[in-house]
Amino acid sequence: MSTDRMMGVLRLLEGDGWSDGASHAVTEAADALEVDWVAVCLSIDGGIALEAMWFSHPAARVFSDLQFTCGEGPSVDSAHYCSVVRVDNLSTVREDRWPALTATDTGPVKAIFCFPLRIGALRIGVLTLTRASPGSLTGDDNQDAHLLAQALTRYCLNRSPPPSGTSEEDPAHPHPGGDPPGFLEANDPLERAEIHQATGMLSVQLRTGLGDALVLLRAHAYTSGMPLDEVAHAVITHRLSLGDRPHDNDTPDEKDPPI
Repeated sequence: MSTDRMMGVLRLLEGDGWSDGASHAVTEAADALEVDWVAVCLSIDGGIALEAMWFSHPAARVFSDLQFTCGEGPSVDSAHYCSVVRVDNLSTVREDRWPALTATDTGPVKAIFCFPLRIGALRIGVLTLTRASPGSLTGDDNQDAHLLAQALTRYCLNRSPPPSGTSEEDPAHPHPGGDPPGFLEANDPLERAEIHQATGMLSVQLRTGLGDALVLLRAHAYTSGMPLDEVAHAVITHRLSLGDRPHDNDTPDEKDPPI
């Protein structure tokens, strides 16, 4: 049976709005689950990437962005394999498990617990709980985290986000295309829109899949030390060429120096 605090969190997901209920629930869930930070990311592009959605604190967003840049980590594994991933102490993880992530400064995050949002073959996303000190979840907190993941899954399925350029209150524009393998599509309103745009551009230039194109973006961000969103912006503004087959009209922006 869930705790009284978690019941209060779950009630927040019973509202009608697309974002407000989840945003408030994620904020309250940190206290209810006795963790420092909570994040929810949703699957995109057939499940090859996670899109940032709701966070209880900026530290949760930073850790999510770090995993996105590295292309690996507990949240990525949880979403990809649709399984729970528990890391009681990040400092004791084998270096070869997530080599890029463990070689990077992960900030205050010391323990991570990830719960997939899924139904059947449809990958919705992942609920990630993080702590600033090592340690495991209690049995009650683990059970409550599962309940929250299930509630978030239902919440997302019942409130598919509107296509870009439409209002979430407009019933005439439902989410298109049924249930894709990844819950969100590139034409949905995304915080990482430029990253997805740059991924698509590289995919066309290199005649390769979206997954390989995203790996190339991540590799340049990791080796150059640039944030991934800055690399993407440089690509779509033609200040940075990562492809062997650049378009004929790809010329550097006169206002910005080449990178």
